[in-house]
Amino acid sequence: MREINKIPGSVCEQIRHHVCSTLNESRDSLLHTVRSKMYELGASPALFDSVTNILSSETVYESAFQQLTTEYNVNKYVEANFGYVEPIEYRLQNLDENDDKREYMQYIPLLESLKEMLKNDEILSAVINPHHSTDGKLRDFCDGVHFKQHSLFASDDHCLQIVLYYDDFGAVNLLGHRAKRYKISAFYFMIANVAPQDRSRLHNVHLAALCFSSCIKRCGFDEILKPLVNDLVTLAKEGIIVNRSEGTFTFKGALCAVVADNLAAHSVGGFFESFTSTHPCGFCVIHKDKMQIASMCYVKNMEFFLSHIGQY
Repeated sequence: MREINKIPGSVCEQIRHHVCSTLNESRDSLLHTVRSKMYELGASPALFDSVTNILSSETVYESAFQQLTTEYNVNKYVEANFGYVEPIEYRLQNLDENDDKREYMQYIPLLESLKEMLKNDEILSAVINPHHSTDGKLRDFCDGVHFKQHSLFASDDHCLQIVLYYDDFGAVNLLGHRAKRYKISAFYFMIANVAPQDRSRLHNVHLAALCFSSCIKRCGFDEILKPLVNDLVTLAKEGIIVNRSEGTFTFKGALCAVVADNLAAHSVGGFFESFTSTHPCGFCVIHKDKMQIASMCYVKNMEFFLSHIGQY
């Protein structure tokens, strides 16, 4: 309920409490009914005591709910049983040496996250069994020239293909006066070895780093991405060791793409984060003076197409 249906943790805590109470009351009611029926049928004392002891004992479901009553207990259980990777806090170095303000970021170690992910049978199967095209048709990044000429991807079919995604989000009301102050930059990653239709699913997208957007302005991408880049270098040169029941596996990997929207891509590339520059679009490289004319032509063409589509 908390992770899939996005129900607040406090509400989940109340639901667990009420369900536990319902189970307890249901068991007490059943015990009362069974005892009355055994009195009526004249059950032997041994049978009566045996059945009473069974129904008086706490069930495994009640025990589970009581152990996970609070949100704190749930989080502790998740950390112990679900491959939790603890984030690391880094203090950032400001570009302005005269600026004494302390900036921090949270980084979830990439290598540890990959080790936990590769313990999953489906992800391991996707890595071991690549989905390259065998008929010469382009269906995926794996079928392109860049992939085939890459020093690591071309030589290792089981190499991990890392896709990095960068975007900003607001942690408060976007219309409020503190929207910019609490604007957060997030870096995510995914393994492109999985089937293309599964890459955009949220359970395949994992958090790598978090910081305030203002930190990037003051400290720069080099400082923010230093831990991630170091892990990528280690992954490419040394790889990671995954211990499973089938044996020990060593996987290397490399970054194959950085995904972002227009403004985020401009920011990562060191360009102006604005649509008012001379060439605002990095795809068609149109001049800003011709942009409105081109847009008007596009709209007129669409209107013509939509007005005549009924004839076909």
